[in-house]
Amino acid sequence: MDFLAKLVLSVLITPLLYGLYLASQVLWPYVKSIPLRRRLAHLPGPPVTGWFILGNVPDLVRTPVHQCMAQWTERYGKIFKVELPNTTAVVLTDPEAVAQVLKVERFEKLTTSYQNMEKLTAEQQPNILTEPLSAYYKAVRRAVTPAFSTANLKRFFPRLLDITQRAMAGLEAAGPAAALDMDRLAQRLTIDVIGSFAFDRDFGATTDIAQPNEALQVVGELMTALQRMLNPLNRWFWWRKEARWLWASRRRYDALVRRALEDLRARPPAEHTLLHHLMHLTDPDTGKPLSARRLRCETALFWIAGFETTAHAIGWTLMFIAGSPERRV
Repeated sequence: MDFLAKLVLSVLITPLLYGLYLASQVLWPYVKSIPLRRRLAHLPGPPVTGWFILGNVPDLVRTPVHQCMAQWTERYGKIFKVELPNTTAVVLTDPEAVAQVLKVERFEKLTTSYQNMEKLTAEQQPNILTEPLSAYYKAVRRAVTPAFSTANLKRFFPRLLDITQRAMAGLEAAGPAAALDMDRLAQRLTIDVIGSFAFDRDFGATTDIAQPNEALQVVGELMTALQRMLNPLNRWFWWRKEARWLWASRRRYDALVRRALEDLRARPPAEHTLLHHLMHLTDPDTGKPLSARRLRCETALFWIAGFETTAHAIGWTLMFIAGSPERRV
């Protein structure tokens, strides 16, 4: 067979092989989950209305997840099942029952839900969210828990007030007639608070709320890219624009984290910071302090994990206060 014939054959076979690979990515997890689905068949739950392999995903796409869950809880009670492409999830909404389940040690920590959090930095590896209940996980958790103690948060509180006052000064400078994106302002506040608490570094997002900010832009782009990668098409077809955007966003975020850590070489971080606690941690796998790679992955995770959720919580709180004059102080 001459070279041209081989080339044509490879061009024809490659898409077929990749198609078979993608089919295995969809079908094999479903096949593996069949025994579990049979064991949970007695539980109530919403019916599957589309392709069986998609389960209840179309419902969760058409309707916001929190609304879906609220409707299903009202209809099916405190415990019900939700069919997903690769498993059957059991939803438990009774707080007392949830507390009892969490105390059962034989239940492994669920790490698959957080796999995207390993894609934050160019050097992907497990972190406190995606690491199983190992000696490393327990060591990191033990090390960072004091950072969130009441005494430590009190030490950080004056810095929090300074950052908040900067944001308030920006609002006052804009004037009462200005239309401002309060969620974006909350993101600026979160960037500076987490930057100070985690890295002992001022990223200046609240210094001038009218000006672009590198840290805010980089973190925001990475969050958007991670959300778009929830679409399996963007994961499977790596040449798509969305997949390439994730790689570019991750490189920019990785560079930002590296610079933040390198700036601390000249002086150690303050005692109230997460980084201080992580730098004094002994890695049980090596018997030495955390490697630079581990340190980057853990600090990058803490920054992202608290960014959007905290900003949204602030935004929703401000909206609630604005709509409830009687609750204003």
